[in-house]
Amino acid sequence: MKSHCMPCAEASFRWRRQKRWDQIIATRVDTHCQWVWVTIHGLIAKTKQAAIAALMSSGIQAEERWWNEAEFSIHTGRRQSGRIEQTKFIVRAIPNATSKNLSVQKDFDLGCEFTCDVRTIKEYQLEICGIFEPPPFRLSRIVRDEWTAWHKLWRNLGATENQIQFLILLDVEARIHEEAEEIEVWSPSYPRSLQKVWIGNNEQSVGQIRIHYSKPIAEILSSTHRAPGRGCERECGQFKASAAKI
Repeated sequence: MKSHCMPCAEASFRWRRQKRWDQIIATRVDTHCQWVWVTIHGLIAKTKQAAIAALMSSGIQAEERWWNEAEFSIHTGRRQSGRIEQTKFIVRAIPNATSKNLSVQKDFDLGCEFTCDVRTIKEYQLEICGIFEPPPFRLSRIVRDEWTAWHKLWRNLGATENQIQFLILLDVEARIHEEAEEIEVWSPSYPRSLQKVWIGNNEQSVGQIRIHYSKPIAEILSSTHRAPGRGCERECGQFKASAAKI
């Protein structure tokens, strides 16, 4: 699996990222925009200044005020360990070879496993997002346990966080018959990894997996004769069931 499936997934992932980068650059030229939004999950840094230093040394270019306006959030483990569970860093940057390689993740090393999204806008509108979340909280324990086990299986097979996210993206595209632009692990509070996206004490604290499209999700679902519901929520059950069988 590791020697056959993963290289194919990696090559396909990089091709998609290269295609997305080219689209971003074309949009930037058309709109005369001088920057892109760079969002990085997984950077090993305990402070905003440490994150900025790591990215500046890697070659990311941004004006001083953009670094000052950058957003950094961190989630650590129990107080005794202080281990970094996940981080999220958002900065407005000048597109260059470094930010391209960071997005495509070709010959680029930050000293840790990370995911990176480069956009022309800071936040996507919910109207163009397919939203996947557990069923009502009182029924979701089994789903969360299955999801954790499924994620752990792929990690044990040698898949990276990027590769697992890409496999999810391909599975959703095959079922909805529409190419997506990006996949995002969204959280209402602290930054989360894909494995822990659905962990929480109540419905308000549970994260979401969001699939971003170039057009409204209601339009996409109507073209495939599916009821839109709230975002893509009605697809959630089918998605979770299929994910456990990938």
